[in-house]
Amino acid sequence: MVRTPAGSIVADWRRNLSGRGAHVCSKRPCIERAVDRRMFNRALRDGLQYPPKEQLLDSMRTALERQWATIVRSGLAAKLIEPGVQFAMQAIHHGKARYLVVAQDSTSLTRITTLAADRDIPVGVVDSKDRLGAIAGRTTTGVLTVLSDQLAKRLLRAHIRMNDLD
Repeated sequence: MVRTPAGSIVADWRRNLSGRGAHVCSKRPCIERAVDRRMFNRALRDGLQYPPKEQLLDSMRTALERQWATIVRSGLAAKLIEPGVQFAMQAIHHGKARYLVVAQDSTSLTRITTLAADRDIPVGVVDSKDRLGAIAGRTTTGVLTVLSDQLAKRLLRAHIRMNDLD
């Protein structure tokens, strides 16, 4: 978390904003407790403007979702992420898939998550094919296959953080 010049608190997931910073675990109860007890005052100095908890959590989630989408788009551009169910199935069978992102409304959700579990491939689930398609620059897509270990770790970490905020 970082204190802005105006005295408000914002999430700094990439740790690149200027200003005084403070660390708090990314789980919802930790953040709620820190806001309730005004725990950022010590690290970020007095005079902070604390937003309502839900507003802070929403802004943190939005920032994480933007970061996640940016990582996905850069992976697609670099051909380290490929869309499509057929590609995912082949990548799983050939041992090339490092992480899978599957839409909740994908007809292949159960089949792909079962295959991935058999091969110890982590799976992240997003809300819809439309949303996943919009991020991937397509009309819809049910699955994204990540082929890079490093990219898989970054996406998984961001996905876990998003889930921790729920």
